[in-house]
Amino acid sequence: MAVSPAEVEKLLKGIDFPARKADLVKHVKQEMQQVLEVLQKLPDETYNKPTDVARAFGDDLIKHVKQEMQQVLEVLQKLPDETYNKPTDVARAFGEIASGSRGSR
Repeated sequence: MAVSPAEVEKLLKGIDFPARKADLVKHVKQEMQQVLEVLQKLPDETYNKPTDVARAFGDDLIKHVKQEMQQVLEVLQKLPDETYNKPTDVARAFGEIASGSRGSR
């Protein structure tokens, strides 16, 4: 599953900008930890579809699972090590890397 710039931007919600690459990675890792904690609290049963999981945890279930966040983290680690002033700067840099118009520095 590919990660879109919009998904990256969503995961960066709540981070203070300007931010360096290390800050972005740290933020996503913290988000991943929160999701894992939520998933570990689910009842030990088989879930057939995402709505089963949501129902088990209610409306407050974090929508992203570990795999998606791991992919976002991998994308963030490819970004140049520079200061990003807002989430759209990160999404733009990601889009440039994905399209091949910007190389890692």
